Amino acid sequence: MYEIEVDQQNSNVKIIFSGALTIQNSIAINEGLRKPLNQSNTLLINHEKVDEFDLTYLQLLLSLHKSTDSLHKTLIITGHQPEAFIKCLKDSGLPLNTWIIGESEQESIGVIEYD
Repeated sequence: MYEIEVDQQNSNVKIIFSGALTIQNSIAINEGLRKPLNQSNTLLINHEKVDEFDLTYLQLLLSLHKSTDSLHKTLIITGHQPEAFIKCLKDSGLPLNTWIIGESEQESIGVIEYD
């Protein structure tokens, strides 16, 4: 089970997830990410309340980043990154420099940089 909260702030939309961001919820998560894309210039995604991630969610983020990039919009991951997110990134095989996550691996802000 997962939950999504969307908060419109002028040209920014903050998306706050909680629960499990996994393949079982991938269709709903994708819709939850794509819909705000049309309403904003910047998407801010917060994972602080998420307890489970899988590769499907990372693929959705990468796809979303490509979409935001092609539309000249910005995708930012905000807040403290749960250990489960860091572990999923490491286990994915993606280079960690693809993901900028603050001063240390678990602090503050992350901006997806992917080519």
